[in-house]
Amino acid sequence: MAKSLASQAALFHDLGAMRESKLNAVQMLLGSTIAFSDDDWHAPSLLPGWTRAHIAAHLASNADAFVRMVAAARAGDPVPLYDSAAKRWEQIERGARRSALELQTDLDASATRLDHMYPLLSGLDGTAVPLWPGQWVRADLTPLARLNEVTLHHVDLDAGFGPDQIEDRVATWLLQWNAFWLAGDPSYPAIELVASSGLRMRVGSGRHRIRATGPDAVLLCWLTGRISPASFGATNLPILPLRA
Repeated sequence: MAKSLASQAALFHDLGAMRESKLNAVQMLLGSTIAFSDDDWHAPSLLPGWTRAHIAAHLASNADAFVRMVAAARAGDPVPLYDSAAKRWEQIERGARRSALELQTDLDASATRLDHMYPLLSGLDGTAVPLWPGQWVRADLTPLARLNEVTLHHVDLDAGFGPDQIEDRVATWLLQWNAFWLAGDPSYPAIELVASSGLRMRVGSGRHRIRATGPDAVLLCWLTGRISPASFGATNLPILPLRA
């Protein structure tokens, strides 16, 4: 874990800008959904088996999970983001049954609660917290983890927000973030990412490495399974699993 935390410190350092971008990302998402009716919310999203309401319920409960995580880290007793996958899904299913007004209000209120907790991250740069079993992250990088959730699920809402709407620096950070966790992952083919920003990273495993080039946002959405390689003319690249 120590090596992983040291690598995170070297890769991600512009934390103030990341927190600012996270705030902007939330406001953009709320702007996309402000006029949603009940029917709009309960229509299918781009995530298989999920309605848009499922995504809203997930993002709201995710914000509150980060609040608990930050509070526990401050108390010196780090806790996982979720108690269990089963409880996480139970919360999503229950929350997805709500009305348009309730969903929008909870999205906004939960994001505000989390924003009020982030100043407490000061001084926790050496503290590790578990996002998932075996996936420990520096506590001061949790805004980046939240930015990843908000940005990718905004795409999943199918509300007009796509790769071309992702801010350039956010696309670079999130491509780097996802590639960081996928480095050496045996469930992914060996891929060398060469982004238009100049970012170069390797993911997956295997002897025969595929080279993937393109804009950071496009590579991000492909790497996380949100677009097919055919959508950006890369017929030599595989379709990758969806990272929800």
